[in-house]
Amino acid sequence: MRVKLTTRVALNVNDPSVSEAILQRAKEGLVEQRIQGNFSLKWREQPDGNIFHLEDEEEEEEEEGREQQCSELHENPGS
Repeated sequence: MRVKLTTRVALNVNDPSVSEAILQRAKEGLVEQRIQGNFSLKWREQPDGNIFHLEDEEEEEEEEGREQQCSELHENPGS
């Protein structure tokens, strides 16, 4: 699963304590939503050694386009 995170303040999300706190909060969110069964969450480390990377504007525009297409498909499934 791919997750997009945004922050309101500048922080180093690749800092181990920050990434661990984010992961812990995600786990708590699943429990709060009463997700049943055994599950585990972990970060996938990229070849450069980081977990996260900054999304440039071009990637962001492409992602927004994919999200728009997906929502249109859900709104008009037979089209």
